[in-house]
Amino acid sequence: MGSEPPVPRRRTLASGFLPSARCTPAALRHPGSAGRRARRQGTVGTLLRSRLAVVCGLAAWISGAVVAAADFSKRYVHAGPDGTLVYEIGPRGDRMPDYSHAGYLGGGVEPPLVPARVIVSPVEGDDTAEIQRAIDHVATLPADGSGFRGAVLLEPGVYEIGGQARITASGIVLRGRGSDREEGSVLVATGQDRRAL
Repeated sequence: MGSEPPVPRRRTLASGFLPSARCTPAALRHPGSAGRRARRQGTVGTLLRSRLAVVCGLAAWISGAVVAAADFSKRYVHAGPDGTLVYEIGPRGDRMPDYSHAGYLGGGVEPPLVPARVIVSPVEGDDTAEIQRAIDHVATLPADGSGFRGAVLLEPGVYEIGGQARITASGIVLRGRGSDREEGSVLVATGQDRRAL
């Protein structure tokens, strides 16, 4: 008779067992503005902690992705003993593309100025046939001592290409006058299929 009966504990899905009334602050046990304020502050604190956890997790994921990308480039591309880049092959056969040898004679060499044999100007509509006729004509010319037959020079303008311009003989150069859309020679693929020009 001298001992008090135990206070039943309530179970919720979110927080498990709630403490008994004896160890709960008075502001939470009793209704009123103090209790509501305490519960509101607890809810706001929980929301802030949840948002902070999400932000920290996102930051860790982003930094991990950046580190992984940097690690990949360090692991598969590195400077060799002579200072040139060495491209390793990954475990799945992946390899970083090497564009250092792109260009005339492997890059770093100024291409020769091959004399123009035919000059082409843009026409209204598709320019494919006009450019192809010029290429085919230069293909019939004899090659010089350097192996060049001549160049097809495209005057400034926009050239619409509805098909493909094919160079089937060696020693032919297709050259424009700059790459600026307003003052240069620009080739534009028309249609919706994917193809090489």
